[in-house]
Amino acid sequence: MMAYLGENDSLQDLQKLLRFWCTASGARFNIPKMVVIPVGTKSYWEEVICTHKQGCKNQVIPRNIEIAKEGEATCLLEVFIGNKVKNTSVWTPTIEVVTRDLNRWGKGRPTMEGRRLIINMAVGEHTQYRARVQGMPKHVEEQLTRMVREFMWANSLLLPIGLGTLHLLIKEEGQKVLDIDTLASKLRTNKKCLEQNKRMFSTSDG
Repeated sequence: MMAYLGENDSLQDLQKLLRFWCTASGARFNIPKMVVIPVGTKSYWEEVICTHKQGCKNQVIPRNIEIAKEGEATCLLEVFIGNKVKNTSVWTPTIEVVTRDLNRWGKGRPTMEGRRLIINMAVGEHTQYRARVQGMPKHVEEQLTRMVREFMWANSLLLPIGLGTLHLLIKEEGQKVLDIDTLASKLRTNKKCLEQNKRMFSTSDG
């Protein structure tokens, strides 16, 4: 759950509302696990972290509530948010999970078709949502592509067929292996289109 507080809003009022909602719904909200992410200027972030006070009224944030520091990522619905969070650190757990899954599946000595299905499942399942919400850095794209290539050919130094051919559809004599490069390119294009649309609308509003 995420809640936004304006400069005149009270964290204490929010906590009262949450307690009331929990009582009415029978749910439980773990307030000690709440994380505050300051927004605004860098000087304001630092002030909130240092003083444990927020808003223009300097309302006190209880010491048992964590305040995210600069560069510190907070996970919400599998999305890492925060101030100046580096994409590299965001992708590290995903790369580790993909590596673990490929290693585990590889021990069964799957066929080429089996390897294709495993790649589309293990790599695609763990990366596509993350790529859409966080973006995919170039070095992550290259690392995943290398992992796909190595798994497809069981870490062999000799590659009988190029990865580009394997990406083709089966009717085109390919294997329809997950194409990380194409996925990342589409996401970058979509992001550029969104940014252009935002600029266009902001200009027209002005």
